[in-house]
Amino acid sequence: MQAAAERTGEEFRADHRGPGAGNAQARRLLAPHELAPLTQLSTPRSLLAVGQTLGLIAAALALAIATWPSAWVLLSVVAIGIAQHGLFILAHEAAHYRLLPHRGANDALGRWIGMLGGVSMCTYRVTHRLHHNNLYTAEDPDTAIHGGYPRGKAYLLDKL
Repeated sequence: MQAAAERTGEEFRADHRGPGAGNAQARRLLAPHELAPLTQLSTPRSLLAVGQTLGLIAAALALAIATWPSAWVLLSVVAIGIAQHGLFILAHEAAHYRLLPHRGANDALGRWIGMLGGVSMCTYRVTHRLHHNNLYTAEDPDTAIHGGYPRGKAYLLDKL
């Protein structure tokens, strides 16, 4: 393993958390022959997910344009936001090389999906690996996103 000062975020640390952590729980509940089909990559299924998500964005955009100005535009904005979240989930899967079986195709599709959402897949992959390597520590780059949460109802009402 490289020294901490030399780490780039392109490598994963070994998981020394022991039994019951991470995927160990799923592996204990499911036999290998039951778990295997759930982890198989499928190019048609992944491309369908990308196509459906982009189709929802296109349909919502068309609805907004066709009904401008009306309350349907608000519904379109919500639908586009939901679909964009779906694109980020697909980009996350691509960052883990879990979208397509072929690594090069996975990278190309992941970069394209990320680009649509304004996210650099290369940068995201590095920071996401740093997140996995430093879960819930001071070095976890995602701590600023979730640090201090969950909060109570009073906090939410104060923000509103």
